[in-house]
Amino acid sequence: MSNAVDDPVAEHLLHISPNPFKDYLNINCDCELELDGVLYNMYGEKIMEQTMDFRQGVASFRTNDLAPGIYILIGFDQSGKKYFAEKLIKG
Repeated sequence: MSNAVDDPVAEHLLHISPNPFKDYLNINCDCELELDGVLYNMYGEKIMEQTMDFRQGVASFRTNDLAPGIYILIGFDQSGKKYFAEKLIKG
């Protein structure tokens, strides 16, 4: 369980869609930051990494090459601190 003191994303609106996803993911955050997005499979293996610039609006991941399954998307700030983590399902 997290709270607003320990969870920086609690202060911001974060929306990831669609979930479940197929060919793409859209990530929207009103945080106006540049974050590193890292997608892991259910075995903890890094599948892809991409810079997400929320100063420009919505960030997108192309996911059409991924196998169906469960994934975790983690956003890290420039210092390497975890900003958010979300469980996602590829259908």
